[in-house]
Amino acid sequence: MKIFVSHAKKDEYIAKALVDILLIAGIGYCNNDFFCTSIEGLGIDTSEDWREAIKTNLLCSDAVILLLTPHYKESEMCLNEMGVAWAFCDKVIPIVVEPLKYDAIGATFGVKQAVSLLDEYKLDDMRDKLLEWFPLENPTSRWNSKKDETIERISTYLISNSFPTALTRDELTKMESNLSELKKELKTLSNDNQEQQIYISKLEKAKDKEDIIAIKQEVGHLNDYDEFERLVAIVSDSLNALIPVVRTAVFNEFAKKELRYEYAYSNPALAEAEADGFIDENENCNHSHPLIKKVFKELSALKTFFDSELSESAYEKIQNDFPRIELEVDNLGFWREILDIKLEYNS
Repeated sequence: MKIFVSHAKKDEYIAKALVDILLIAGIGYCNNDFFCTSIEGLGIDTSEDWREAIKTNLLCSDAVILLLTPHYKESEMCLNEMGVAWAFCDKVIPIVVEPLKYDAIGATFGVKQAVSLLDEYKLDDMRDKLLEWFPLENPTSRWNSKKDETIERISTYLISNSFPTALTRDELTKMESNLSELKKELKTLSNDNQEQQIYISKLEKAKDKEDIIAIKQEVGHLNDYDEFERLVAIVSDSLNALIPVVRTAVFNEFAKKELRYEYAYSNPALAEAEADGFIDENENCNHSHPLIKKVFKELSALKTFFDSELSESAYEKIQNDFPRIELEVDNLGFWREILDIKLEYNS
């Protein structure tokens, strides 16, 4: 009889312990009863073509032992040997080595046929099956001691030579999906990093606060304090484009105040503002003028943001920056200190 021991090259130590200690010394079979490529004299001769030797011995064997480990499942050659054993041999014993589980054997062999190499009772079942297939007149009486020796040696070996963790198909699919997501995230982070470098470069070239705010807005990094400063800068620019008497008229109407102009009856600036269409003869703002219309729209946007959208932390920061004024958009101190606007009126 001939028993073919199919195993991965990386599991050479386990295969030798199985054949030499358990099957030969433990049961009493002879060296010539086995074909095992990891054991000198039981495998391939130097002059033989290894592919043909494996094929011939596998097809001519009376039984096949499959030493199933994570290494075995990763070997194309081993999986081919398993396929041939399933197709051409009716005496096959799959031996499973932890951490591989019975469900990793595949549909070709039933779980009842499988043997756990570190389970002494399963090994007893394997011995009985082999002796049923290939009886011996005088089986060795050393089975139990050799069985224990085999389990001890392989257990010790596996402590310092652990297998990679065996994965089920579901686990592998999940890991592949996670890897795909991680690659997408990495690409996003890479793009974000490039954008950050551009952002930093622009900030380094910024000349003043208004440039910095504009850059933050461009890249979507404005917080509510930054947005407040941006709106303030817009209003301030629009008001400073007007002459002081027109600014005063805008303040009076927006804040509902009644500041009186300096030299009201002889101030040539009032006549100029009226002539340019900024105010009427009663010194009221002309909302049909595009600049007046624009500045009131910007003031309303600033007041709405300040009153309803500004966070408490941003409000506190502004109050710390300007501790001596009342924080109201229609307050004179707000216009002087925060908007940096000069009005023309009798103090």
